[in-house]
Amino acid sequence: MKKKWFSLTSIFMIAVFLVSSGLSCAKGGSLEAQRAMQPTTLRFWTVFDERDAYTDIINAYKQLHPNVTIEFRMLRYEEYEKELLEAFALDEGPDVFSIHNTWVSKYQNLLDPMPRTITVPYRKTVGTVKKEEVTELVTQNMYTPNQMSQLFGDTVAQDTLRLHNVGTEDDPEMVNGIYGLPLSLDTLALYYNKDILNNAGIAVPAAYWTDIQEQVEKVRRTDADNNVLVAAVPIGTAKNVERSFDIMSLLMMQLKTQMINDKGQVSFHLMPKELQGNEGITQPPAFNAVEFYASFADPLLNSYTWNDTMDNSLQVFMRGQSAYFLGYAYHRPIIEAQAPRLNYDIAPMLQVQGYENVNFANYWMQSVAGKSENKSFAWDFIKFMASQEQVKSYLDKTERPAALRALYDSQLENENIAVFTEQTLTAQTWYRGKDAAAAERIFAEMIESVNSFAATAKEAVTLAADKMSQTYR
Repeated sequence: MKKKWFSLTSIFMIAVFLVSSGLSCAKGGSLEAQRAMQPTTLRFWTVFDERDAYTDIINAYKQLHPNVTIEFRMLRYEEYEKELLEAFALDEGPDVFSIHNTWVSKYQNLLDPMPRTITVPYRKTVGTVKKEEVTELVTQNMYTPNQMSQLFGDTVAQDTLRLHNVGTEDDPEMVNGIYGLPLSLDTLALYYNKDILNNAGIAVPAAYWTDIQEQVEKVRRTDADNNVLVAAVPIGTAKNVERSFDIMSLLMMQLKTQMINDKGQVSFHLMPKELQGNEGITQPPAFNAVEFYASFADPLLNSYTWNDTMDNSLQVFMRGQSAYFLGYAYHRPIIEAQAPRLNYDIAPMLQVQGYENVNFANYWMQSVAGKSENKSFAWDFIKFMASQEQVKSYLDKTERPAALRALYDSQLENENIAVFTEQTLTAQTWYRGKDAAAAERIFAEMIESVNSFAATAKEAVTLAADKMSQTYR
């Protein structure tokens, strides 16, 4: 009987020990704080970046929250969305995951809007003479839309904000919610082959679109059948041009096209209000943008330098068969790996002479799943990742331009990304509806119809706007 009493007592003591220490990774503090310190796993899914890019951040977060384990998973871009949707359908999705800046509306129903405050436990050391580790619940404010503009710029603030209901179905109250935070922000820039430009007698890379137009005949090389052997710039078509949608959009925006009007309607086919009455402008600038873009693939024009039978624009540039290439910072490591002997450099993106500089933003953000059971920790981890102190390690390892304004000056010292960093302050994008992929297909069809002479630029742009209006919301 004594032996049985001892066994029950032992079980009781073990249970007490588990309550006092097993639910908490630190001693002391309130019982509520210790309970909040129970072991927690955050599943983090992303694309393109290996775990090493986040190792320092994860380790630093673990020091503050020893109870949190980050399960990291990188997926291939081609399988990413399919894996996400299947996982969420089975309630096995991640807590934190990366989404492109154009995907917010598409995935809004699966996302958790950033709360105004979060409360999470922190392990702290207190005391002067006799130091003791305690666990404290800390409530911190999250970001407001105005703070997003101050920290990341207007483009990020616009991309991450969406209306959501904080009331009831019968009595809705719509407010703006923030659906993610970016770690970096990429922009289009002008890659150029120094050997080709030198041989063509071009001392300085093009700064304006008209410079490119004037340089075509100096650079272009063709055979007896007018096949292009060396291109000036690989643009003018859609399917074989890297990010043709972005290039086409940027040219429209640089010419002051209003892609979406104040009512949230597709309007790139219309004359913007600020240009109405301007004697020198006789048609909506989007028509001019498409005409100009397509001219580089028109064999009847002096600007002809590209066509739809040629290989992918990046591949052509890496083979040394194009003087220029319009690409992002993420293209640089690809070029370095696949064309290590290519004598190239990077210049600012082409602009429209006489107009304000406009650059095109392309980036990913970290978001929280609406089904996550650990939303407070998930948002805390994202805010921690995107903080100035922590994101620097990610940017140093990936050599990507920062989204945070506070890191602008320091990144200008890195010559590999200085050009892209300089452009972040003038970077813009535009909301292309819930189905960004559909918008890209529509733009590709628009360009191809002009290439094939099936439609004029006016007809192609008008039809594209009509198609987008049908799929926009």
